[in-house]
Amino acid sequence: MLDRYHIEHELEKGARGAVFRGRDRETGRVVAIKLIPDPCSDWIRTQDYCESREVGEIAAHLAHAHIPAIYETGRTGRLRYVVMEFAEGVDLRAHINVSTLLPLSTVLSIVVNVAAAVQHLHDRGIVHGDIKPANIMFDAPTRCVKLTDVSTSVENVAALVGTPAYMSPEQLRSLPASPAADQFSLGITLYQLACGHLPFPGQSRPAIVCCMATEPHVDIRVHKPGVPAKLVTILDRMLAKEPHNRYRSVEALEQALRAAEAGLECAPDARASVARRVCSS
Repeated sequence: MLDRYHIEHELEKGARGAVFRGRDRETGRVVAIKLIPDPCSDWIRTQDYCESREVGEIAAHLAHAHIPAIYETGRTGRLRYVVMEFAEGVDLRAHINVSTLLPLSTVLSIVVNVAAAVQHLHDRGIVHGDIKPANIMFDAPTRCVKLTDVSTSVENVAALVGTPAYMSPEQLRSLPASPAADQFSLGITLYQLACGHLPFPGQSRPAIVCCMATEPHVDIRVHKPGVPAKLVTILDRMLAKEPHNRYRSVEALEQALRAAEAGLECAPDARASVARRVCSS
């Protein structure tokens, strides 16, 4: 039970639960502890919850360099909990403003590794459902990347709770999310990390959602001239309104991103450090 862990402080709180930094009293290991509301509450639909698979059963098959390891799952009172690897670094919200953007080469390397993690989920029948900068941890000293909030994706395979500004058009229409929905969300994340703007403008969340559902995205070169044409083409496909117009799989997307990354490395003004892979898988 949770008595084994000393909870130090809250790290994050959102629609999918609250995450705390903790320490294993027996081993001294620093961990992240996610507390998830009872499925019988309005937080998720009970029927969908009952149709989802057990966390522990699936977690054993989620070993991946860019996904935090899950150590323990259980229930305490009206809360379910997940104890997982503590991801060092900061989430990428720190790098979505024009003044704090990472080099494009670093952004591409990060997204390539996130794509690999997402494909790992899809291969196991899991849709993440909430890919966004806040759910990607980046540790600059080690250049390591972790896609977080995966434990909740496992917990609620059918009852996805996303963030509207990063959700796909089909999710906004309350249609079942497919792997293509994760691709769309990753496209918004890539766009924002590359230029510091969202691809669907608006002064309010409803305006952004309306634009996303009905209008084409703004060409990234409006915000950042000089973005390679290959990357523009990739974003156009990732952000297609209809799922069948996106890449056939995130694996195919990953291959396209790697090609764009290689082209960036071969550019005359590319830095020698670009070739270094972010947290190699």
